[in-house]
Amino acid sequence: MAKFLGTLLRGMVCLVLLVTLVHAANTGFPEEAYEEIIVAPGDTLWGIVRLHGVKGDPRRTIDEIRRLNGLTDVRLQPGQKLLLPR
Repeated sequence: MAKFLGTLLRGMVCLVLLVTLVHAANTGFPEEAYEEIIVAPGDTLWGIVRLHGVKGDPRRTIDEIRRLNGLTDVRLQPGQKLLLPR
């Protein structure tokens, strides 16, 4: 009986994890919270923040843009897509 309950509990935990992962994968970023832009030649994160009128401390906004887009440094490539907080 204890073996059955242990197996049942592990199965339920796996099911909850699977449902959570599927939900997270399908949810993505709320569309209204972010704007997608295409990087132009010569663009910098600082310039993009100023041009797009992102509110708040530019340094914090740049950090958030880097986090949102998985950037490891501040170098950008023309044609690159970036998500910006609104």
